[in-house]
Amino acid sequence: MKKKVVLFGVGNLTDVLFYYYQKFNLADVVAFTIDEVYKKDETHCGLPIIGFEEIETKFQPSNYELLIPLSPNKMNKLREAKFLQAKQKGYDLANFVHPSAIIESSLIGENNIVLEDVILQPFSQLDDNNVIWSKTYVGHHCKIGSNNWISANTTIGGESVVENNCFLGINASLKNNIVISNETFIGMGLSINRSSNPKEVFIGESLVAHKLTSDRLGKIV
Repeated sequence: MKKKVVLFGVGNLTDVLFYYYQKFNLADVVAFTIDEVYKKDETHCGLPIIGFEEIETKFQPSNYELLIPLSPNKMNKLREAKFLQAKQKGYDLANFVHPSAIIESSLIGENNIVLEDVILQPFSQLDDNNVIWSKTYVGHHCKIGSNNWISANTTIGGESVVENNCFLGINASLKNNIVISNETFIGMGLSINRSSNPKEVFIGESLVAHKLTSDRLGKIV
């Protein structure tokens, strides 16, 4: 029996996942949910939009799973907050794994979104609430924590650790056997050859950490 899933939000990533769920017949998406204050319509893609405040009264946690594909704003803390609220409501959180992804690890948590052609090598680990975009490579014995956003074409060398609430930009490359600490921001196209400190920011062509910390970056676009 296919899972029954409620998707959080009506944004672009939600639309992408809804498209793939339909194309590959992976689950029955039955509704969308969003905070009542942001609700502008009653339906989206032909399905009802339910206020998140009352979602458990319409779609009971015993019968439905949630998936929360929110953006990396505020170093993924908005998505983290909704994940925790969903758990408090009693929901299991679904994972979305694109059929083209190569997943050689069984150590995968909840509310992970793994898109086209991602590779998770053997003995790697993926905790909760991560978004991993297309063609990313996660090497053997890597550990990816929770609430991370890993953009397309990222390479993470074997035995490395990405802790929690990190942002890795498109085409970022991480050397093997390093630790990317909590709330590190790594910009597009950078090659990182050392472990980071918490909240370090790497942007532009220089590999010297920026004087700003990630909690002062403002909205990530």
